[in-house]
Amino acid sequence: MRSLYVLLALLVLAACAKSNNRPVGDYRPGGPFTLEDVAEDRKAPWAPVEKVDRTDLRETPRTEEIEIPLKSEEGASSAEQTPQKVQLLLNQMKVQDTKISVGKKAGLVRLSATALINEKPVVIKLEGHLNEDSTADLTNVEDGDESVRAEVFCRGEVRENFYDCESLFVDLYYKIEDNKFYREQLELESEQEKAQKAKEAAVAAQIAAAHEQEANQDPEEEGDHGDIPEPLGTYVGRPERVKQLFGTTKKPEPIAKEQSPVREQPVGKGPGAPSKKEKPSAESMNNSASSSQAKPKTKPKTPSPAAKRNPAPPVPQPTAKPAPVTTPVATPEPTATPTPTPNPAPVVVARPKPEVTVVPARVALDVNDEQNRPTDQAVGGYSGGGKLENASTLDFDGDYHYFSKPQERQNYATYDLVRVVKLLAAKIYKEIFPGIKIRINDFSARKGGYLPPHKGHQNGLEADIGYLTVNSDKKQPQHAMLNGKWLGTMKMKEMWSVFKFLAASDRVSLFYVNKAIKPRFCSYASSQGELNSEKGKLALSKMTAISSHTSHFHLRMECSRYNPRCRKDGDTPKNTGC
Repeated sequence: MRSLYVLLALLVLAACAKSNNRPVGDYRPGGPFTLEDVAEDRKAPWAPVEKVDRTDLRETPRTEEIEIPLKSEEGASSAEQTPQKVQLLLNQMKVQDTKISVGKKAGLVRLSATALINEKPVVIKLEGHLNEDSTADLTNVEDGDESVRAEVFCRGEVRENFYDCESLFVDLYYKIEDNKFYREQLELESEQEKAQKAKEAAVAAQIAAAHEQEANQDPEEEGDHGDIPEPLGTYVGRPERVKQLFGTTKKPEPIAKEQSPVREQPVGKGPGAPSKKEKPSAESMNNSASSSQAKPKTKPKTPSPAAKRNPAPPVPQPTAKPAPVTTPVATPEPTATPTPTPNPAPVVVARPKPEVTVVPARVALDVNDEQNRPTDQAVGGYSGGGKLENASTLDFDGDYHYFSKPQERQNYATYDLVRVVKLLAAKIYKEIFPGIKIRINDFSARKGGYLPPHKGHQNGLEADIGYLTVNSDKKQPQHAMLNGKWLGTMKMKEMWSVFKFLAASDRVSLFYVNKAIKPRFCSYASSQGELNSEKGKLALSKMTAISSHTSHFHLRMECSRYNPRCRKDGDTPKNTGC
């Protein structure tokens, strides 16, 4: 009787899903959405999206080559485990009439546009649902071009039963051939975000103007003062998923009733199999029964009434006709071990967050402890609306460092920044300047965002760290200059070692120093015969000269692949500036 109820329930669900051409699915955090939710999302208004605004000389057409990592699987050949090289052609696809719609009930995202590919118009109509990691894979619908796919990254909040995705960016791909794609980025900014950026720019301009009039700026209040340049780059995204977007990697597929069962696996292992602690789901039981019926090549046999009353041993009696539809099909008890088959999957499959163990860490500085690191922390740019999610923290007073203003609780950052600062502090204390703790002024606020008087420090990738001076054993500002005069207190050898250590990591983007301090490091590097060495040139190319920063340097980390919603700054300077 129970199996009859299961069968009827499945028939009702299948009929509902088919009638609306959209499955009911558990795509959002908090539970499955209904067909009514999807219908409501289709009424959401369209909003225009623009090409990502860049000021970092990245507008010219160019080609990037990336490696797509393949997860090693048991039984896979060496060729299948070898990373594939993929070419991405940037700024070569003209996109126009672009608009997007984001529903707040089921997280339905729709994208409509026209692209010019080799002067040929291509119709773009894509759809997908937001996942719990604030992203959505968009696939072709209706009469859209099959060669186009997109991934949407929401910069707002995604929580149970609600999607706030008024600010987002889109990675749009056009498939040229198997390992060659056009890539373009589009962006939608909310009115609130635009207003916040304008407010921050006005405040930064006021602080910069005041700083020009104050020769002796209080070092405890010394921030960025609006003079840090902000060349806008592209968002990180997840280009390594481009082939997955086009369905060239393995993904769950719906299982038809007539399909033969997959290779047997132990209970609790393999896709769709019930765990040892859980009873098989209704769908799993029904699929198992359907598969077991489809497996025999001979005509099915129906047990006799006597066999039903006394199942041990069963005495099957052949019959020329299959059992009537109204007769419940015998199904195994939950305690029995059925032949597991993957559960039917909906058309749009909820995708988990990317695995961080696929590609080895890029940098020698922080190759350890990468397996369980947090991801997707830095959102947006270093300024102008940047945010920090799921922040990591650094103790206010550690073995090798201390914060100068613990009462302000600005010790929040990304994992990348915390990791590098801890490594730097330990190296200084143990090797570079034995027994000296580094002085840290600011990281970011707990949720990031505007942090007066700084222009940056918004997305958890920046830190202010005191210079090493003859007074570093005292907990006070480490002045290298006052009133525009060089004090001669800087420990040049030790600071040069610090900058070379940081520059060796390609997780480190750059560090800002005062414009009167940079020439002194050029001279010091020359005196040590390192001006033209690889380490010396790398350190000086990442050392950027600006005003202020007379008692500390400003450290900025790169947007790594672990933070796909992070917006990059401009390219690192290629020359030393000396």
